[in-house]
Amino acid sequence: MVFVDQVVGTHRLRTVSAVGETFPLSTTANGKAAMALLSDDVAAGLIARELGSRDDKKRVLSDVIREVEEIRETGMAFDINEHTDGISAVGAAFRDVNGLVYAISIPVPSHRFDGKRDKLCAALSDAMDKVRASL
Repeated sequence: MVFVDQVVGTHRLRTVSAVGETFPLSTTANGKAAMALLSDDVAAGLIARELGSRDDKKRVLSDVIREVEEIRETGMAFDINEHTDGISAVGAAFRDVNGLVYAISIPVPSHRFDGKRDKLCAALSDAMDKVRASL
């Protein structure tokens, strides 16, 4: 996933990703949400390529595919200390009128995430409703 925009939070301790920075698909909330919009074959190919290129062998293809299938049902993806230890996120994805896939994620320092998970999911759901209405 390539970051195309960033809204920096107001807390003193916050998570920031630079515009233009690239993150993996299979360990980020926005990446997993985006893959949930792709066909099974395309998503599985991307996941397999990414997992095969990493030295970290903690995750297996079937687990990530199962997670993507769950995201298709719920519309919400999570990264709980997967991509970066100490940062957790919720994400959701959408297609624009041209069929391009975009995702919105809310990353939060993990020590605050658990207590705010429901509130973050509700805020993301509201944002996604606004995006879909504007399309």
